[in-house]
Amino acid sequence: MCTLLTAALALLTAAIPSADAAGVMGADWVPFGRADLVWVDGEQTSETLVGEYDGIVSPGLSAYGGYVGEKNAWLGSFGVARVSDVTWDGEGYRRVSASAFRPAVDWQRYLRDRDVGTAIPWVGLGAHVTIPQARDAADVYTEEEQTDADEGARALRGRIGGLGARVGIGGDYRINEGLTVGMRYALVAHRGQTSSEDSLSVSWLTKGEAALRLQLEF
Repeated sequence: MCTLLTAALALLTAAIPSADAAGVMGADWVPFGRADLVWVDGEQTSETLVGEYDGIVSPGLSAYGGYVGEKNAWLGSFGVARVSDVTWDGEGYRRVSASAFRPAVDWQRYLRDRDVGTAIPWVGLGAHVTIPQARDAADVYTEEEQTDADEGARALRGRIGGLGARVGIGGDYRINEGLTVGMRYALVAHRGQTSSEDSLSVSWLTKGEAALRLQLEF
């Protein structure tokens, strides 16, 4: 046990950015592919527009920011998506909304010095969580109808929410002190679940993901 704690402490200490760490902002681009078309054609979307693989809360082109040192980098990103429909008629109104908030964090460990004009390989770990929100309310609902609507909203939240992780490798090329281009490849896993009064369904999706990267350092 002591050996494991010592190793964990050493890993945590090594992952802390150095005092001379610089701030970075960048963008990852995951190209649109045939798999995306198959996913939609197979009716695998959440049907809410804000699910993990619906393309809004986690788009193909995403931004990130954080800190980078000589050996380690901590990078974070945040996705958000919201859809709200309000209907008015002669009797009243109905509002149906769904949203997702998706914070993510990545740690990169560089395998060589980050010198200008050289290729810099790295390995990395990351994690994300998709926090759901859904509501169905109307001023004309009876108590029973509102109960049914709340149950439907709970099912929507189940389709939207989830958590995941990724592990991967990549390579950066520092053009100068402030500009870096690179690429990465990661094995990504995402877990989601839906539930009702008498059942629980858990789903996993694991896939490989390649991306191109542009990063500014300041």
